[in-house]
Amino acid sequence: MRASFSRLESATRLLLPLALVFALLPYALDWAGARQWADFGVFYRATCGHALYRDDPDSVMIGVRYRNLSPPHFHLVLLPGCRLPISDAFILWNLVNVAGIILSVLIVERTAGSRWPAWATTAAAASSATTNLIITGQITGALAVPLILAWRADRQNRFWAAGLWLGVVAAIKPFFGVVVLWWMARRAWAAVAGVASAMTASFAIGVIFYGWPNFLAWIRELQAVSWPWAITNASAWAPWARAFGPSVYLTPLVDWPAVRIGGTAATLVAVAIGTVLALRRTSNRDAGWVLCLSAALLLSPLGWAYYGWWLLLLLPLVTVPIAAWLVAALTWALPSTELLMLVRGSAWLTATLGSAYTYGLIVIWASLVARILWPRRQSAGVRL
Repeated sequence: MRASFSRLESATRLLLPLALVFALLPYALDWAGARQWADFGVFYRATCGHALYRDDPDSVMIGVRYRNLSPPHFHLVLLPGCRLPISDAFILWNLVNVAGIILSVLIVERTAGSRWPAWATTAAAASSATTNLIITGQITGALAVPLILAWRADRQNRFWAAGLWLGVVAAIKPFFGVVVLWWMARRAWAAVAGVASAMTASFAIGVIFYGWPNFLAWIRELQAVSWPWAITNASAWAPWARAFGPSVYLTPLVDWPAVRIGGTAATLVAVAIGTVLALRRTSNRDAGWVLCLSAALLLSPLGWAYYGWWLLLLLPLVTVPIAAWLVAALTWALPSTELLMLVRGSAWLTATLGSAYTYGLIVIWASLVARILWPRRQSAGVRL
């Protein structure tokens, strides 16, 4: 009887999330198709067109021109998709993302010796981290595997391998430098050397195939980022940008640059200090990774909701207060499109509910920092 239940639970924990994802796919096709295939469309047209970084008239969505923030070498991964129509390539890329997340979950479970219950996998599949990933065609799932392999190698003290795997990810998403700083503080110099080697090799491949001008163009694209107010941004920059700065489709309380800049700076400093203090107090590698990943999303100007899966993969390995779980689950359950429609006409809703993803992320980060710094004062927590 127990074996039958175990097999049923195992099937449920995989089939329910997959059913949710495939149920979302027609909506994603309709939504993304109406927006020129969203973020994936930007990648696809850059890879299959005549220039990686150019003014793409089809990348203007809701009044905003979405820039190609991916480095040159990343586009080599998408080259095979140029043989397909963009709609088919979009579906295939989403399947790659889903497969990457499933493989990453299995690696975490096998390494840590624990399993996600069916309710947790279903809730994660229904969260905004998944819905935003599917409708935008972003790269979270594809990068999840090397990220989790970096975590596993670090856990096993294979620092050179950990650095190489993280370097592959950091060469596309540089905000993972937070983990590198942690390794430097731990004097894990082999890991740091691995990151530097992998990043150098990745950038060199991009320059060889696409040329130095395209590499410089990518740097200029990063410097031109000016939309931290976007509704799906869970960064600590976002609430201040929405409440006290101009945006294309949100209503701020007032355009007040001094408050926006000062509030953002104070929040970033608080996150940095809290993270450093907690990392100095814990020797638990899993807790350290969760702290670094949550801090990276908060400190980066663009910590998109679809990046949440990178945190979700390791979050079950640490103890988090029940109240924090509930707050994070409720805030990240809100679909971004409906959230935007709800708050866009109200300055007060923009300043409060409009930053739900950020507040949920801060609650998880702050609860973990508090549990590490003041362990005896914390109430009971839960692990999945």
